[in-house]
Amino acid sequence: MTVPIRESPDDSVSPWDAKLFQYGLGVIVLGLMGLLLPTFGLQLHRLRALGSAQWIVLVVAVVAGSGLVLWSQRRRPPLGLAISGAALTAMLFFGWLSFWRHPPEITQAGPGIPAASALAGSVPLLDVKLEGSKSREDYLLLCELVKDCVPTAKTSHGNYREGFDSATGRRIIDERFAIGPVPDVQAMIREIRFGTASWQGNNTLLIKVSYPLPTRSQAFEKRAGHFLGELRSSDPHRQLHAIACLGILEPIARREEIANELMKLLDQPGRPPGVSQCLAKWGTSAEAPEILAKMREENANLPELFEILSALSPDIAVREAVKLLPQDARVAENALVALGNRSEPAVLAEAEHADRAVREAVCRILLQVGTRISTPTLMKLTSDPDPTVATAARQALEAIGRKTE
Repeated sequence: MTVPIRESPDDSVSPWDAKLFQYGLGVIVLGLMGLLLPTFGLQLHRLRALGSAQWIVLVVAVVAGSGLVLWSQRRRPPLGLAISGAALTAMLFFGWLSFWRHPPEITQAGPGIPAASALAGSVPLLDVKLEGSKSREDYLLLCELVKDCVPTAKTSHGNYREGFDSATGRRIIDERFAIGPVPDVQAMIREIRFGTASWQGNNTLLIKVSYPLPTRSQAFEKRAGHFLGELRSSDPHRQLHAIACLGILEPIARREEIANELMKLLDQPGRPPGVSQCLAKWGTSAEAPEILAKMREENANLPELFEILSALSPDIAVREAVKLLPQDARVAENALVALGNRSEPAVLAEAEHADRAVREAVCRILLQVGTRISTPTLMKLTSDPDPTVATAARQALEAIGRKTE
């Protein structure tokens, strides 16, 4: 006869203890996640509003969770001690790791003062608080200055809000800017010449702005230099990246050097796409003679060259396009239409050209860019011996009439 073994009261777990155990584990996991995520540039959204106080909340959460686990497993002390001990050890490790990667505060070193300890690692997205700017225009300039401190950053966005606190009667300005990735925050701090920077923790940098601010051209110097180096490299991927970035960068700093490098790339077979558009933005009238020389070469890409020349020197582009009308009316017509009303006087001068195709092209161009100034000339062309030219002239007159109604 066998006697059934009954479970000892000490080994049983009540439903209440089971609930405490689950809640304790949940609080521990949340607390450890909150401590670990900032190390990798992330943060639990609801904790952001707590600022630096969030660390106290997270530590209390882990300790409280460990206490709940210990109490719920009081009848099985080894398990409770193992879980709570592991949680507290992980808490200390995560806290040390976060401090090691992001020291609590680093102030920019002044002249003759040794720099503070370097920030280790990169920050995927750095939140920059700007304090002390005097206007929205200054804020926009400061954003460009911050971006110039990190030429390799791939993303950036700003937020400027101005309000009035009726209770205190004070003007409230919230100036924030985010940029990333930042490979070395300490190196970025050393580049700042428009205020004093201090590390606030949680991937946040505070910059107390000092006046006078650098000039606008200085706000693009480092980025222009960085992209210029990529253009000069033999790596087509780096060249393509530079062309894409220069396409959205304001052409102020090192413009002549960049234009020279783009002119060299224009001659290369298999060049990266976008060179002509970038040159149209960064080039100046100094490159116009070289563009004209290229236009006279055999098998020249005239539409592309006219696009560049129209941006660099519109008046020269008008003159050259009008000259081209008898040889290639299609290319010349597209170039003159793209130049807009600027081309109207020169086009009108060709209205009595001996070539019927030129006179017809004149009517088609004026249909797009003509104004009331063209009306007398087009009226004469409605009586042109060539019916195609006369029809095109009437259509141009109708289009101008609709535009001026």
